[in-house]
Amino acid sequence: CSVFHCSFVRSLSADTSGTSDASPVKKMRSVREYRSQKRSGNDRSSLLKSYHHTQEYRNFEKFLKDEVYRLTQLHIRRSNPEMCDHDEDEAPEWRRVAKAISQTLMEKELRLDSTVRFNLSSDGLKDSAMKRIKGYCTNYLNRKFPLPR
Repeated sequence: CSVFHCSFVRSLSADTSGTSDASPVKKMRSVREYRSQKRSGNDRSSLLKSYHHTQEYRNFEKFLKDEVYRLTQLHIRRSNPEMCDHDEDEAPEWRRVAKAISQTLMEKELRLDSTVRFNLSSDGLKDSAMKRIKGYCTNYLNRKFPLPR
């Protein structure tokens, strides 16, 4: 048995009766793993799920979706009218675009300060949320679906 192996085995079988909070140590992730997870947004989406049960979150989500759907439909109707046509059993293309924008905006909202995040309690906060939504939505739609000249 090598010195490393023996000390490793001893540390595994160490007596933990003296500690009240014997919790497993979290495995350290490599920098590459950490960055790829950060890029993929796994942490943000799980953080977003932790807010789902709050009334504040639900109110904000409804406010955001209504506004994004309205802006997206108006823009796409002018820029690309055939995207508004759809079969009865299939949602129109613009709805998929609006859903993607809504998801991105909800994730962006998580980066804000906790006093502002999902907060529509005052007119000022509601106005600033509206500006954030309109700004991002308009920029995205103008970039992806430019209006005809």
